[in-house]
Amino acid sequence: MLKPTISASVGKGGVNRNQDVKTIQNLINQNIKSIVPLRPLKEDGRMGPKTISAIEAFQRRELGLRMPDGRVDPGGKTITKLVQVVKPGVASVLSALQPLRFPLRARPAHSYKTGGRNFGASRSKGRLHAGCDLLANVGAEILAIKDGVVIQDAYPFYLGTYALEINHGDFVIRYGEISRVAANISKNVAVKRGQVIAYVGELKFKSGKKMSMLHLEMYSGKVQGRLTTSNKPYKRRSDLLDPTTYLDKAVIS
Repeated sequence: MLKPTISASVGKGGVNRNQDVKTIQNLINQNIKSIVPLRPLKEDGRMGPKTISAIEAFQRRELGLRMPDGRVDPGGKTITKLVQVVKPGVASVLSALQPLRFPLRARPAHSYKTGGRNFGASRSKGRLHAGCDLLANVGAEILAIKDGVVIQDAYPFYLGTYALEINHGDFVIRYGEISRVAANISKNVAVKRGQVIAYVGELKFKSGKKMSMLHLEMYSGKVQGRLTTSNKPYKRRSDLLDPTTYLDKAVIS
């Protein structure tokens, strides 16, 4: 599992970029048992006295610092110690009990369970559809369904669109057929449930037909390597999962 990282310093006198602050707040909440009696922090990306106090309490308790500086630096001792508790399937104290967030602002008018949009639908040359297609307008916001970490930068996917892979702890999602990623979304960046991570792209077929959708694939994460393979019939990595039930249970909130 990829460990969360920050792009710049967080805390007292730090750069305090919103997403970096959220990452540290998340990690503090995962470490909350070691720094009781602190209450879980609100993971809002805002630097304030409560977050600084929590960082200082962690440094005092876990690093043995008599005079903690209340600051977390990329690659420093504090974040190195913080990420030691990160475990697959445990995103944070606050988010672990939350249901998955549906990856679009609204459910598509056309079902992702029929019409060739469904997982396992027939494709050319005996191949089967490896995900669910969620029809949406070009440029529609795509949201992270759960806290996670970006596995790699977006890359070319299908008919002029791109794909983004995110490790969500107990599974990996490939968000495919996107036009572009949101600002600051890149390899090793931590994302939050419901955060805008990308935008729906447009498929342009040789016939002139155009379509726009989010193609969503799901993997257990128990296997390493490229997601697209020569494995038949899906031509995907062997830990491929059917995301349908997970999408059915996901909420619009």
